[in-house]
Amino acid sequence: MATIYLQESFPDPGTVRIQVEGVLDTEALQVLEEVCGRHLGHRRIRLEMGGVTHLSREARQFLKRILPQVQDISLSSHHRL
Repeated sequence: MATIYLQESFPDPGTVRIQVEGVLDTEALQVLEEVCGRHLGHRRIRLEMGGVTHLSREARQFLKRILPQVQDISLSSHHRL
């Protein structure tokens, strides 16, 4: 089982910053989907994913799907959507 680390912070009342580190596989994706789901439509979401070491195909699909609703997604240089 891979380890994922997520931390939410609120730089202002209308924005949530979600820092993601580790392996974003199918199991970890469920956690990220739940966290994002709490904020979609209510806050601007900034995903900071520079610490992600692996993105599963399902994770890429999820990120592409929510991209229009997210203010910013930052990935490390070796990951592409």
